[in-house]
Amino acid sequence: MIKKSPHAQMLIHLAQIYTTIPPTNCQHCHACDGPIVWFRPEDINIKKYLKKHNQPYIVWSEEEFKHNNMKCPYLQNNQCSIYPVRPFICRLQGAIPDLPCKKNTKPILNKIQTQSVLTNFKNFLIETNSFTTFFSTKKH
Repeated sequence: MIKKSPHAQMLIHLAQIYTTIPPTNCQHCHACDGPIVWFRPEDINIKKYLKKHNQPYIVWSEEEFKHNNMKCPYLQNNQCSIYPVRPFICRLQGAIPDLPCKKNTKPILNKIQTQSVLTNFKNFLIETNSFTTFFSTKKH
């Protein structure tokens, strides 16, 4: 039996958490795209994906965001270039009551389901010592 590295195990657990968020009927209007944040396990996942697909890791200044209408720098050719590994916050958009979609106003998860998903993710971040380490598409 091959033992998986801690990073591999962490990414498997992250993928399992992502599967608890049902897919939305995204119209790809990009009204929700803007500066976003993510946590250390997601950063590892994003960087791995970017490296595999020969894409740069992007962090913009305030001026660059303004110049690009406050859209996410990973929005390229009107599509999310990191969609398969998009952060938790992006996955929640339109799925939970607190992050409604402008096109689909009815959230997929109710408040109890939302709390369960949020608690699972929070516990995962605590278990991986990642709760206070986050990253952003915006330079600090």
